[in-house]
This record gives sequence, structure tokens and C-alpha cells, in this order.
Amino acid sequence: MIYDVEIDSEDIPALMQVMMPSEATTWFSEGRSCMVMEGAGGMMEMRMISDPQKKIFANLFSGMGQKMAILSNPDSLKAKMSKKMDKVVDFTGNTKVIAGIKCEEAVITGDSGAVFKVYYTDELDIETPNWGIGFGKIEGLMMEYDIEMRGLRLKLKAKEIVAAKPDPELFTIPADYEIKDQSQKKQ
Repeated sequence: MIYDVEIDSEDIPALMQVMMPSEATTWFSEGRSCMVMEGAGGMMEMRMISDPQKKIFANLFSGMGQKMAILSNPDSLKAKMSKKMDKVVDFTGNTKVIAGIKCEEAVITGDSGAVFKVYYTDELDIETPNWGIGFGKIEGLMMEYDIEMRGLRLKLKAKEIVAAKPDPELFTIPADYEIKDQSQKKQ
């Protein structure tokens, strides 16, 4: 799935805006997912790997001479997921066509009170598309949604569906990445 990425950029300096991604590609295979976003003209890459069978959620960053993977261990992931599952979800019954697919609307109120509108579909046969990202009550693939990353709000909207077999290496952490667990994130 290829998404356009818009960033709520009112308070972001122009130089930083240029470095932000404008597109994200999410690959799905055997219940796993991997979202890849590039920024700074391809000089930076962010990857989010989700594997519910192995209970792994990893954020990978490559850029500025660093390669780092931040892992959520199963216990912290379980606590994080149970907290995120407390979100209030209102399935509105409204629909919208995105990338040629009929989507259902849900309005999610997060624990901070932030409200997110999500459009999703169950027309595509994808296992656990939202595991690890806090939208577990949404059972279909999210075609348009907002996420917050490091104080930034990103809006993703599907623009193209590509039927291609992903490289299995997308779902692994490369050997040259420094691995940190969630507790080391703030260091």
C-alpha cells in the first residue's frame, strides 16, 4: 500500500519540513507489516516493523551516519497495547472511496483527548494490519488515518495498491543496526 503523507506543519521550520517524508509504503506478508518512510531526499529512512506472531514491534532509523532499531519487548508492548486499546472508537457508518476501495469511517478518541478520523476497509485480505500501532479495534486495513510521531501529526492517505511480493528482509532488523529496547529510547 502506498500512502501520501501530509504533515501538520504550521509550527515546523522550513528546513525541517523539507526533510519530512511525503510518501509511505506499507508491505504486508504472513501477518507481518513493515512501513517505510524516507525523508531528506532519501538520506533518512524510518521503518516500523510489526510481527504479532513473534510479538515484535520495532522502529528503525537510518540516517546521519546512524542505524538504530528500538524494540518494544513483549511485556512493554502488552502494556502499551492495553493502554492504547482503551481508546474510544465510534463506528459512524459513513463511507468513502479511497484508491478505488470502499472504506468505512471510525472516529477514535485517544487517551489524551485527541480525536482521529480513520477510514478502513475489510475488502483486502490482510491479517492483523493494525497490530502494534494502537488501532487494534479497527479490524480492516486503514486507508486514511492520522498518527502522532514525536509531537508531529501525520496524515496518511492510500493512493495506490500494488500487488507485489515483498522482500523478506523488510521484516528483519539488519545486522548493522544498533539495537536498543524501549527503556533505552530516551537516552
